[in-house]
Amino acid sequence: MKRTLKFVFSAALLAGSALTVWSADNQKAIEYFQSGFPEHAKAILLNNLQDPSTNKEEAYFNLGEIYFTLNMPDSAAYYYQKGLEANPNSVANKIGAAKLKIQSDPKAAESIFKEIVGGKNKKNPEYYTRIGQAYLDNGDLEEATRYAEKAKQADVKYADAYLLQGDIYAAEKNASKAAEQYEQAIYFDQAHRQGYIKYARLFSSVNAERAIEMLNKLLALDAQSAIAYRELAEVYYANNQFAKAAQAYEQFVSLDNFYSEAEMARYATILFYNKNFDQSAKIALEVLKKNPNNFVMQRLLMYNAVELKNYKLAADYADRFMNQADTSKYIYLDYRYYGTLLSQVGEKEKSYKQLEKALQIDPTKIELYKELGNMYEADGDYENAILQHTKYIENGADQVTLADYYSLGRLNYFAAGDTLPQHVANRDKYLAGADSSFAKVVEQAPDNYLGYFWQARTNSLKDPNSDLGLAKPYYEKVAEILEAKGTNKNQLIEAYSYLGYYLYIKGQLAESIPYWEKILALDPEHAVAKQALEGIKAEMEAAGN
Repeated sequence: MKRTLKFVFSAALLAGSALTVWSADNQKAIEYFQSGFPEHAKAILLNNLQDPSTNKEEAYFNLGEIYFTLNMPDSAAYYYQKGLEANPNSVANKIGAAKLKIQSDPKAAESIFKEIVGGKNKKNPEYYTRIGQAYLDNGDLEEATRYAEKAKQADVKYADAYLLQGDIYAAEKNASKAAEQYEQAIYFDQAHRQGYIKYARLFSSVNAERAIEMLNKLLALDAQSAIAYRELAEVYYANNQFAKAAQAYEQFVSLDNFYSEAEMARYATILFYNKNFDQSAKIALEVLKKNPNNFVMQRLLMYNAVELKNYKLAADYADRFMNQADTSKYIYLDYRYYGTLLSQVGEKEKSYKQLEKALQIDPTKIELYKELGNMYEADGDYENAILQHTKYIENGADQVTLADYYSLGRLNYFAAGDTLPQHVANRDKYLAGADSSFAKVVEQAPDNYLGYFWQARTNSLKDPNSDLGLAKPYYEKVAEILEAKGTNKNQLIEAYSYLGYYLYIKGQLAESIPYWEKILALDPEHAVAKQALEGIKAEMEAAGN
């Protein structure tokens, strides 16, 4: 049986309404029910029934509506009947009891409804609206619409009729028309809480500003509206405004004791995203005291402990959370946080596996390739570090920067210069990788010396004796750029040293001298430059030059 959000009426809540005036003792329950929280409302109403002063007709009717919402028709029938026992003339409970017949015996239901709106009640918009809601609750949108129109004909300013029509449009997935009707409800009754809340819900994910504006209008009418703060928190959360969401949720829980486990879990989650890790952990622990098996709160405990760098505690939480039989519930972040934790406690091999699982679950999280690469690099595992940084560049698209090519080039360069057998065996591959990465740096920043500088170093590794002069054009470019800028003394000295030495071994002694002199101009005590100049001049004198 199709169910939609129930629509209940209370003049105590809806100022200016022509509805029967319900007593204030059930007001909070009715507001919760109208706002879509039947379990909250049920708990309050059942508690209220213990009080002899409670309006039992009202409480029983709303319990009937709640159980109808929960798809428990037998329980709904029981409470509608209890309402009729409390007041045999209760129109609300008569409509509720007839609502249960709409699908099983529609003619009988229709007969009861006609009797209710007959005679002196022909102009009673409340009854038409209630009957329309009964049809809407049974999924009969056509009849619901017909009664909504009758309610408007009975009283064109009757706000709840427009709210009902808005609910019908919402059921038809026509958000724009639903919003128009909710606005009309508010126009005819500016204190119409449900008009504000339902309008805000329509726009919470598509136009956050409009939703927030509407909820703030409700708070201007009632600054103590817990539900308004809850809805406001949800809008902010859905739009990643976590600081404001946390503030709104704090207001919500401070104003009301009737919050659910799910709501507290959401509050803890919002606090986590707002980087309030201590408070998030406290709320998660409170939830777990009542339900130790709450998977999301177990997750948050581990996350928060990692963020707080309390790795011993995080490891205790992880032992329980990450070793459950049903692995289908784990998400990308679970493996990422667990991998980070394992890395921090020295379990590097296990850490890599967890982070790789994270990428298997969500390959779009390409920043994890870089994180893995950095971890492998810290361990001296150049092969895997290069592999992960390469994957980052291959998958990063617009996120890839000049620095990423620079980092990959340096990794290849250091791997090429490493003396471990596995690195020596792949030396040529690493040199090629370094050269191509630094060439990309040059391509993207031709006026920056860094790309040329590392190309020069890479080619020096290819030509360790400098016989071929592979690094010469790159060091010449480095010298050209840095001389013009008058910066980076050490890099200039390295370039001059290479160029001076290369010319020396090629027998171009006179051409070599200026480079050593330039070095001494930058560093008058440079021992190698002094020795080189002395040696070259001695050779030239001996040769009679």
